[in-house]
Amino acid sequence: MTREHLTFQSTSGMQVTAYIYRPASSSVASRSGVVYLHGGSARGKETAPEIKNPMALDGWTVLSLDLLHYGERGTDVLTTYSNEDKAERLYNEPATYLAFVEQTAKDASRGYDFLVRELGIDPDQIILVGHSRGGVLSSIVGAVETRFAGWC
Repeated sequence: MTREHLTFQSTSGMQVTAYIYRPASSSVASRSGVVYLHGGSARGKETAPEIKNPMALDGWTVLSLDLLHYGERGTDVLTTYSNEDKAERLYNEPATYLAFVEQTAKDASRGYDFLVRELGIDPDQIILVGHSRGGVLSSIVGAVETRFAGWC
């Protein structure tokens, strides 16, 4: 499989950093896509290779996003990424958490658009996958962004 780093515009002034994982063989034409939302790790899009790598090796194109405040999109909202830090400064701060969830929904939606427009993925074969905190977010995002073929 191959991994490419990319950045794309999500909303005005908001750039999303991501990795695209794809089959290495050009003979495997990936027509199915995944938008992957990670858990609450400082490493962001780099987490959970045990989930993303087998999907890419099986022929899926996986777009793994850095969520706002994580990975290359780190901010001063989170400093240690401990459970206490995340709870105190993000998850239990209603306005901050709402903005985080709203931005995640917009980022996932723009990720869907990217897979369709730039990579030619079949729009009916793009799923949303979340791991840990990304699983919580995927249930919210999947409810508002109904173009995904499925989510878990």
